[in-house]
Amino acid sequence: MVRAPLALLQDSPPASRWQWALVAVASVLAWLAFEQLSSQLWFLPAGLRLALLWLTPARRWGWLGASEVAAQAVKSLVLGYPLFTTTFLAVCVAPWLVYAAVVLALRGPQPVPAFEGPTRMIVFLLAGLLGAAGVSPLLWMFLVTVPMSTADTLAEQLDAHAATAPGGKSRVAGRHATPMEALRAAVSLADPADRIVVFGSFFTVGGVLQNGVPRLSAKHLAA
Repeated sequence: MVRAPLALLQDSPPASRWQWALVAVASVLAWLAFEQLSSQLWFLPAGLRLALLWLTPARRWGWLGASEVAAQAVKSLVLGYPLFTTTFLAVCVAPWLVYAAVVLALRGPQPVPAFEGPTRMIVFLLAGLLGAAGVSPLLWMFLVTVPMSTADTLAEQLDAHAATAPGGKSRVAGRHATPMEALRAAVSLADPADRIVVFGSFFTVGGVLQNGVPRLSAKHLAA
């Protein structure tokens, strides 16, 4: 079951153009599906990118690069982002080129038939680490738009960017010593149609869930 797709990716025997076109379409669909399942620290399309590059000979990488750029373009268009910008090239095109360069340097132009022994597995994992390390500065430069210096403390950011809901009602509960205190303050300000979302570091979420899912009541529930 697995040998036929693997043989196609490794181009053994050489596949036709329409077969590689189908691979590219499948890659686009897989990229979009994995992107929906991803999070900020668990970007599944990067794993797909590395696996396809590792399994495919370099002479067929044009199909893989085109498929990923197409998937990135679909996502950008859906979100309303322009395509012909430096940011699109840096965030959506350059990462694939970085991974391709890393795989070419560590693996060579031909795919490895199998992970025979731990050495090849270590090289594969090293390729992933180096690729991620090369892409991270690009994402930081082009996606992080708010400069943070040592003077930009959290308190200063809250004062400068206090969120306001329609009608001018402040939705910033304030600053609190613990995540649970912040949650209680948010509940005290909640309206019947509000939904409170807790997100952030493990410290933030863990501080709310340390005793299980909290059972809290707002003013409108007691009425």
